[in-house]
Amino acid sequence: MGYIFYLAALGTVGGSILYYWLLQRTSAIFATSVTYLLPVAAIVLGAFDGEAIG
Repeated sequence: MGYIFYLAALGTVGGSILYYWLLQRTSAIFATSVTYLLPVAAIVLGAFDGEAIG
């Protein structure tokens, strides 16, 4: 059970730190536009894995 808490905390804290680090070094528009790439990357990786779209 501890590993689930560890992974959740690491993902939340690590993601927040990386987001704010990116926000300090770039513009807010660029930092938030990165979130639009996540669904596209997921579709591409799923296609390489042989998953069906839809």
